[in-house]
Amino acid sequence: MTCELRPTAVAMMLLLCPPLVFCGPTLQPLDPDPTFAGDGSIVIEIGVHDRAYKGFVEPSGEIVVFGESDNGNASNLEGIMQRIASDGTPTTLSRFDAAGFGCSVPRSFATAVRLSGGGYIGAGYVQESCGGIPRYFNALELTDSGVLVEEYDRLPFANQLAYIWAIGEQSDGRIVAAGFRSTSGFDNDTYDIALARFTMGGELDLTFGTSGTFTFDLASGLDWTDTMLIDSSDRILVVGYGTNAMGDRDVLVLRLTADGALDTTFGTGGVFQFDFAGFHDGATGIAQDLGGRLLVAANVRSAEDAREAMLLGLTETGMLDPGFSGDGMAPIILGGSNDAVSDITIGPGRLIYAVGPTYVGGTSAEFYDMAVTVVRPDGTPDARFNNGLPQVMPFDASLGLQADYPSSVALSQD
Repeated sequence: MTCELRPTAVAMMLLLCPPLVFCGPTLQPLDPDPTFAGDGSIVIEIGVHDRAYKGFVEPSGEIVVFGESDNGNASNLEGIMQRIASDGTPTTLSRFDAAGFGCSVPRSFATAVRLSGGGYIGAGYVQESCGGIPRYFNALELTDSGVLVEEYDRLPFANQLAYIWAIGEQSDGRIVAAGFRSTSGFDNDTYDIALARFTMGGELDLTFGTSGTFTFDLASGLDWTDTMLIDSSDRILVVGYGTNAMGDRDVLVLRLTADGALDTTFGTGGVFQFDFAGFHDGATGIAQDLGGRLLVAANVRSAEDAREAMLLGLTETGMLDPGFSGDGMAPIILGGSNDAVSDITIGPGRLIYAVGPTYVGGTSAEFYDMAVTVVRPDGTPDARFNNGLPQVMPFDASLGLQADYPSSVALSQD
């Protein structure tokens, strides 16, 4: 299947100088912070194939990373939770496999959420047999130190494929998970956006959607999400892409009510759909600014081989906001000719931090380097950060030519 690229080979973490604070006599904001592992970056090798999907910076300065690892055999995939001290020293590693059925079956943490009452939920999928299918929505509640509290109800949907790619907590403590389900194995055309809600005790909440779940199929093709936002009214915003009737992919933003129905006051019947130029488009991140404006990180194409990273500003009612960059659209410059944004977050001063991969020196995946940039609330680059230019950073050169692909961004409280 051809979905958004993800980090491969090693689990990676990079720490940058904080906003408007000098890390040393010659360092500027967005320079790698030498107080973290010596050069601002760390490479953690757990198994043969390791991937970091979601990271959090705790108030103490410690970092918590969720992802997956295997020993070279994908059937032995484990969900991992790795803690890293504020100086870049790896500390506690917690591993969660799904051994059973007399064979090795995989479990993955593709996302996580920090709970308001402390602790985390790591979520992704678990395989339920030796044959590859079925795979179920799966979430584990963990303590801060990575000790299992409970496993949430495994959710099969159509008893084929079902992965959680985003997870969040509503104000009453109930947990919403979003991802995809298939109705025919690995056939991409049967992938639909899927959500479920769980009680605080980890049981499927039957008051949500239809018997605890919600699914969305745009036009009988591949539909996808890996990002979700729960707003201050507990409404659920899901972003990704949908395949339209012409076979092209469009940016999708769905807004659901708190209890899992499309919110008809948003977009068209609860759906914002955006086609940039008739080629494959998709969204990978969402944040909400003051006043309710939604900022959507999108990757669009003006031609089949010309990808561009972009911020879309939407009104709270799900329309392009002309108050953002004049027409609701602002480019994200990451430094190359083929850029993609993978995540955004809003920091102090309403500044928008965006990360993603950029091609440097070639056009194949191994030429990807990580890039980060800071954008003002009006969609223009902020000159206080690297003179308004993106900071492009390869990881450990001793690993050889590799794809450096960031998947999430988090800010420390200092």
